[in-house]
Amino acid sequence: MRAAGVPVWMTVIETVPQALDAPERLFNEVLDSSVPDWLYVARDLWSGPLPDVAASVAVPIWRDPWMVVGSSTSTGDLLRRAGLGNAFADHPDRYPTLALDESAQRDVDMVLLPDEPYVFNEDDGPEAFPHTDPAGQRSADHLVRAVLGARSRHADRARR
Repeated sequence: MRAAGVPVWMTVIETVPQALDAPERLFNEVLDSSVPDWLYVARDLWSGPLPDVAASVAVPIWRDPWMVVGSSTSTGDLLRRAGLGNAFADHPDRYPTLALDESAQRDVDMVLLPDEPYVFNEDDGPEAFPHTDPAGQRSADHLVRAVLGARSRHADRARR
């Protein structure tokens, strides 16, 4: 594409701050527009000191084979900024395939079940995370809404 004269925009997004840098580049370099204030507020809210880890979580992204969020992902960074530790953050792969016995070797307090790319439901997971209390299996959607809701309230206060 570049050889044909088409600009190509590449990003590396492994952290929340990197995810916030991408739209700033978009506004400045592609849209030739000023960066909106909400982006600066979001950067301030998400780039501060990390809170203590309240729980260790596993976040499956696929089943058959089981795959989880591993290292160097924006999801893992978001979890950490929300006060949660990714039980597979030290895995060398970004999205490792998980052998059923491997989950038992990790300290997992909670399993967050996202609804994409695989749509998990309440029946998914007990065989892969038998050492985790089923009450500890939560919809990731609830966590994301809680975290983003709390951050949004801070952003609302910052705009006033």
